[in-house]
Amino acid sequence: MPRALPILTLCLAPLLAGCTEFPELDAAITPEARQAAYPTLLPIDQITGPAYQTRITGNEVAELETAGAAHERRADYLRTRPIE
Repeated sequence: MPRALPILTLCLAPLLAGCTEFPELDAAITPEARQAAYPTLLPIDQITGPAYQTRITGNEVAELETAGAAHERRADYLRTRPIE
């Protein structure tokens, strides 16, 4: 039984933490939000459809590559700086 006690404790700790109340989070909800209707659920195709139809043009690719190179240069510079 002594070997089972730590295992039992590790299994029960998350269950006890799940019962914790967070009054700060409950207080953050406004009365208007509590009375608001639930949002309308949409099919996944309506949500993700426009995102899949977006195409990046050649000019945008060049801009992204330029920005990425600038970020890489900045990262390389910061890697060489001493931490104060």
